[in-house]
Amino acid sequence: MSNKTISILGSGWLGLPLSDLLVKEGHQIHLSSRSTDKITRLKAKKKQLFKLSVEADCIEGDFHAFLDADILIINIPPSRRPDVNNQFNRLVPLIESSPIQKIIFVSATSVYRNNNGWVREDRRDEKTEHPLLTAENLFLNLSEKHPIILRMAGLIGGKRHPGQFFQKKNQIPNSLVPINLIHRSDCLQILKQMTESNGLQGIFNVCADKHPSKGEFYSKAAKSIGLEIPLSQPLEESFKFVSNQKLKNTLDYTFIHPNPSRLLNPNKWY
Repeated sequence: MSNKTISILGSGWLGLPLSDLLVKEGHQIHLSSRSTDKITRLKAKKKQLFKLSVEADCIEGDFHAFLDADILIINIPPSRRPDVNNQFNRLVPLIESSPIQKIIFVSATSVYRNNNGWVREDRRDEKTEHPLLTAENLFLNLSEKHPIILRMAGLIGGKRHPGQFFQKKNQIPNSLVPINLIHRSDCLQILKQMTESNGLQGIFNVCADKHPSKGEFYSKAAKSIGLEIPLSQPLEESFKFVSNQKLKNTLDYTFIHPNPSRLLNPNKWY
């Protein structure tokens, strides 16, 4: 595969290691941050840094140069304010007039309602007013840019150790429901494969194969770092299982961490 210029909007927990991975693959990277200090720290070979901001009321920065690329990966969440449309609406015309050939938008499985069963990409179980869904539709309408929507499940890995998730509440609620998680290592590999795909577009769920119960998983995670967190079992619980079958069939992908419970080794975290 020929090397490409790839713009990554957002340089946080996922965007920064993704940029490192794609540099190793030989690509030229445009990487953004809202912070001048962070841009100063991130200076690296094959990365061009941009100070950019995408807010509900305005966008700031040299988007013309940032979008002078083959692929755009959008890895920032939409605003949850009522005027959420304004945030990415301002970005869409800039993308339309750019040489971008492919858009990858990092969304989340929180767009699905709890239906007490499986949720798939057929759009039957979505929360119609969810801000992420609004953002997804803006990019899906740019069909000539081959938009790909990656609906990622709960994100774990690196500094996101699940044993810490319920420390402040000191209780694990809804302990009987199944959980939907994805490790950062899989997120990175799937994003890399999506940049390499030709002609692919549409919506894909990104979720591990296994769905342990919330109480089982998070209590084990807490114990792995020396914590004890009590469980809560309310009378009524709703849930969903996120299907990853479309992704696996399309990419012929095998998950690095198919079972989140196997990550909970007290002597090692990934």
